[in-house]
Amino acid sequence: MTFRRRWAALVLWGLAGMAGASPLEDAFNGPDKPRFFAEAEAAAARGDTEALFLLGKAYHLGVGVEADPARARALYGEARAKGSARASHNLGLMALAAGQRGEAITLLDEALARGLQMPTLHNLGRAHSPEIPGTRFFLREPVAAAGRAGDYYARAFAQSSDVAEAFEASRQYLQAWQFARNAVPPEDKAFDLPALRQRAAQWLQVGMDQGHAPSWTNHGVLLHEEGDRDGARAAFERAAAQGVAVAHYHLARMDEREHRDRALVHYEQAALLGLPDARSPAIRLLEDRLRYTPDMAELTQGVDRMAKLRALDEGDTYVLHPPEHRLAWARYLAEARTAAAPLPKRPLQLRACGLDLGGVYGRAFNTAYNTPWTLVAYPSLGDVELLPVKGFVDDRGCAKAQLPPRAARLLGEGVVLGLMFPQVDLPLQVVRSGAGLHLVLLPVGHPIHPR
Repeated sequence: MTFRRRWAALVLWGLAGMAGASPLEDAFNGPDKPRFFAEAEAAAARGDTEALFLLGKAYHLGVGVEADPARARALYGEARAKGSARASHNLGLMALAAGQRGEAITLLDEALARGLQMPTLHNLGRAHSPEIPGTRFFLREPVAAAGRAGDYYARAFAQSSDVAEAFEASRQYLQAWQFARNAVPPEDKAFDLPALRQRAAQWLQVGMDQGHAPSWTNHGVLLHEEGDRDGARAAFERAAAQGVAVAHYHLARMDEREHRDRALVHYEQAALLGLPDARSPAIRLLEDRLRYTPDMAELTQGVDRMAKLRALDEGDTYVLHPPEHRLAWARYLAEARTAAAPLPKRPLQLRACGLDLGGVYGRAFNTAYNTPWTLVAYPSLGDVELLPVKGFVDDRGCAKAQLPPRAARLLGEGVVLGLMFPQVDLPLQVVRSGAGLHLVLLPVGHPIHPR
């Protein structure tokens, strides 16, 4: 369970009730909802605070009844007027969800004053958490707000001993330090950067001492921003070993310029672990890697890896050189080698037609009259050999030439020949024609040499 989902569950705990539930709360949580509503409505009519709160919660969450936020607020309001801390808390959550941060803080403060420590402290941390500033000016309030949020999370940790609370405290304190570091004169003089850094590091250490991988990740962020690349890498590697996607992403960013293969591994892991921002660079680096590899096994595995990355999102990322095309070409070359047999001793001529704009290849590949071509051989996946035969598409849309004995020898060895045009390479095949042999183009849709 991710941290955010975990705290969503905690919020629902705050909505759903407390330990040592009363008979009425047991009825709320039980399967017999008509019984609950009968008992709760009767008690609420008598002014019972708990009944008012639980009915408000039922309409808030849609438990046994269609959700009705307005009705929920009214019932919570009645319970709050009678001193219910839980009603104040849940009204605060509703205000926070509606973007009414100031009202949410007022209500959550009231719940805290009425004795509801958890999860009120956590949600006060949420309510005080600042937005990321869009400017380097006027940073005093964002820095102060991050500090306040961190203080509430720190108090929540003191209540619960939950490392997730310590992490949230460290995250807010780290943000306060980051905001302050970006301040410009004269406002930058208002911040005690060493003190802000020490506070962030202290709370990061709480999580790191408990083996909390996200805390190691943010420790790496702190060190990296200070220019300690070795320390940052060690922290990121520790977190990445525990499956933290963001740690893999940071390692990829550090490696991309000088160690592209290593960066690919980290981007790929980050993407597969659920980080959307890692998907496009992973696909880009994998495409580059597969574009030049002569290794059939690596290409086959790479196509499977690419398919997994593409499957992470319904919106496909454009791939300039799809590895599936290169793999199809590699397999065709291998099949040609396997089927190799010497050609009969007959004249061999190039007769490749349909290359004008009205022809099947011209329409598909934008060739036309007078387009230059060169005869080429493909001895292996990574090699292209230019042969001393070249010309132009004639006025009938054909490429024609008498071929030298070397062309026949290459074909007999299972080497594929093709025509290289400025924009595309098209493979050829041998067909019998009377007393001779012709080299003609393979059908459109057949694998072609990927450039």
